Order: sequence, then C-alpha cells, then structure tokens
Amino acid sequence: MKRQKKQKIFSKKSRKLLFKNFSKKNFGKIIFLLFYRNNAAVLPLLKKIYIFIIKSVNNMYSSLNYIFKELKIRFVWIFVTFLLTFFVCYHYSEYLLFLLIKPFLEISGPNSLFLCTKLTESFNTYCIISFFITLFLFIPYFCYQMCCFLIPSIYKYQRAIFLQMVKASGFFFIIVFLLTFYWIMPFFLYFFYKLSTNTIQTNLLMIQLQLKIYDFIFFTFRFLIISTICSQIPVFIFYFFKFKLIKIVNVIQFRKVFIFFSILLSALLSPPDVVLQLSIGFFIYFLIELSILLSFVQFNYVMLFSKKRNEIVDNIK
Repeated sequence: MKRQKKQKIFSKKSRKLLFKNFSKKNFGKIIFLLFYRNNAAVLPLLKKIYIFIIKSVNNMYSSLNYIFKELKIRFVWIFVTFLLTFFVCYHYSEYLLFLLIKPFLEISGPNSLFLCTKLTESFNTYCIISFFITLFLFIPYFCYQMCCFLIPSIYKYQRAIFLQMVKASGFFFIIVFLLTFYWIMPFFLYFFYKLSTNTIQTNLLMIQLQLKIYDFIFFTFRFLIISTICSQIPVFIFYFFKFKLIKIVNVIQFRKVFIFFSILLSALLSPPDVVLQLSIGFFIYFLIELSILLSFVQFNYVMLFSKKRNEIVDNIK
C-alpha cells in the first residue's frame, strides 16, 4: 500500500503541478522531492527545471545583449555628432566670438580693445567658445537619443509624463536663455562697465578698463550656465509636487533652507563677486517661490475643477 502511494505522488499530473509551482517560485514541494527516496521520479522534474533555467538565462542574456548593442550604437552616434559639431563651431569661432561680445560692444562702443597676455590665449578662447557652444547645441540631441532609448521600455502614461517633462524643460531653457542673453547679462555688463570706467571729478583717480578676452568669454559662459541651471528649477519643483515628493506644509516650514540653498548655489556657480552672488541668489530664490506658487495654484484649480465636475455629474444623475 505504501509503494502505491509513493507512485501516485510521482504521477505525471503531480509533476506538472510541481513544475507550475516552480515557475511561480514555490520551492517547498521541489525541495521535498529532492530529498525523497525515489530518485528516478525526480529526474524528469529536474530536467524540466534545468531547461527552464537555461531558457530564462538565455533570454535574459539575449535581451541584455540587445540593450548593450543599442546603447553602443547610440553612444557612437552621440560621440560622432559631438565631434562634428565641435569642428564646425571651431571653424566659425570668430563669428561666434563676435556674437558673444556684441552686448559689451553696444555698451562700451565699437572701438573697445580686448587683451591677450599669453601666446596661446586666443587659441584657448576659440576652443572654449567651440566647446560651450557645442555643449549647448548638443544637449537637445543627447536628450533625443535618451528618449528614443527609454520610451520603448516604459508604459504609455509614463511616456506621456516623460515627454511632457522634456517639453517643459526645453521651453524653460529657451525662455531663460534668451532673457539672460538679451536682458539680464547686458544689465550687469552695463553696471560693471560704468563702475570700472568711472572717474572722480577731482581727477585724483582715473580707472581705465582693459578686458582680457579669455576672462570675458569665461565670465559670459559661466553666466549662461547659471541661467540654464536656474531654468530647470521650476520644472523639478513642479514635478516634485505632482508626484507628491514635496508637500506645501514642508515647504513653508523649511523656507529658510531654500534661502540658504539659493545663496549657496549662487556662491558655487558665480565668480567671487558679492553683488553678483547676491543678485543670482535672489533670482534663484525668486524662481523657487514662483514655481511653488504656480504649482500650488494649478493643483488647487485641478482639485476644484474635479469637485465641480463630480457635483455636475451627481446632479445630472
């Protein structure tokens, strides 16, 4: 009688059920079989388990191999595009240099002079111009390649949120960049130029400004990089509120932390000038407060609109 019960345990139906349980990560019965006396009945099940593991490992390896191949191709395209853009920008570096110093020439006049105190300073200036202009032009292409890589592996609603985030980031980047280049930076250049070229009426002291071209270009690009970083602050804060990573109550409680963060960020990004650091810190804090206010108004408006819509639907019913 006992032998008959043992044979019933290892019937075909019981083995199929055990294999299904294995695929669902239920190993208790399989461990029981491994230590059971009748090893001949365990061998078919172990063979199926081995085949299942080999197939899963092969599928995982093939999928990872496909992912790494796609990444390799995309990074090759990114590298080639970066090099081509850099060489094109270096070829037209004189025209780009004129566009960058044009706001200063409108303030100081067309007869202004820029100094080069080293033999390689002009070459370094052209290389820096080419590199930073390439970087600004290259960021959209890099985001496009990353979007093409990530979009097939996410859900449709995640894809919509991701594309919305990319569009908002690009919109704020363009708006803040144009405002900085055509309005904010000329204002600072005018202020510092008048401060540096001011003469005392008693003629006891005369200050004459002689700019180095390398320092001026480096100052301009640092200013533009600060503006691009600041342009992404509203996007991050808006989506932090949207995904409920930050609450309004916590923002009100830790407002001093935001003030300290804005001053610290301005001190890290801007040159060692107190007026410039305070103005950039004020601008960063203004962007933080404005983005918090707009996100708060939008989410309250959405909540009120949803409540009114539910009331209208209830009245119709």
